[in-house]
Amino acid sequence: MKDRYTPFTIYSMFVATLASLCSGYNKGVMGGVLSSVKQEFQLTPIDESFLVSIALLGGTLGSLFCGYVSDKFGRKAGLTLTAIFFIIGGLVSAFSTTYSILCIGRFIIGMGLGTMLVVVPLYLVEISPELYRGRFVAFSSIMSSLGILLAYTISDLFEDVWNWRFILS
Repeated sequence: MKDRYTPFTIYSMFVATLASLCSGYNKGVMGGVLSSVKQEFQLTPIDESFLVSIALLGGTLGSLFCGYVSDKFGRKAGLTLTAIFFIIGGLVSAFSTTYSILCIGRFIIGMGLGTMLVVVPLYLVEISPELYRGRFVAFSSIMSSLGILLAYTISDLFEDVWNWRFILS
């Protein structure tokens, strides 16, 4: 029985790796909309660099404390926390009226990125059958790469049609 996977296990894997898709999207989306953001907020090169790197700072902080959260409250709680970070960060970014608020939104998204990088692989290892463990965890990386591709594609195709706020959220 441990060598087989069930439809529920596959479903759980897809749901968990949606966080990886969101992670990849949020890693790649800033590259596609940065020129529009720069124009709207009149950013200097230092401001641009900080805006891009603030998500990494949030990711570092998120990855530091999410191990405690997932150990204390469980992996599903960690996945829920990841979703909350992505939703709140996306909304703050989309409705930002100043550069500072946009940085706060990107920081919160970064917290989701860091949390996802720890919790999703842990969850996938725990739910996967032993024979398919590598495939399950590798699917997380595939979804992350797909998210980056999706971000650049959406930014390229719709930057002139949609506002950068819609693409960023």
